[in-house]
Amino acid sequence: PAMADAFSGRGLALAHKGNFDNALRDIERAITLNPRHPTAYSHRGFVFLSRREYDRAIAAFDRAIEISPNEPDSYAMRG
Repeated sequence: PAMADAFSGRGLALAHKGNFDNALRDIERAITLNPRHPTAYSHRGFVFLSRREYDRAIAAFDRAIEISPNEPDSYAMRG
């Protein structure tokens, strides 16, 4: 689980720098390591939202909500 957190966090940091391709690679690695990592799905949604891939963003946020329905950030980002 710690490695999934690390990849997800680095992916978000890369996304904030506009490096979306590498961000997605790290976030996908996090999801591979832990398929029930709601934060990774939320971070993936953020990347898709930033790239204006709205359908993919909504799907990622929906998955984060499905895994962890009490986490408000995914609801807020989904809109």
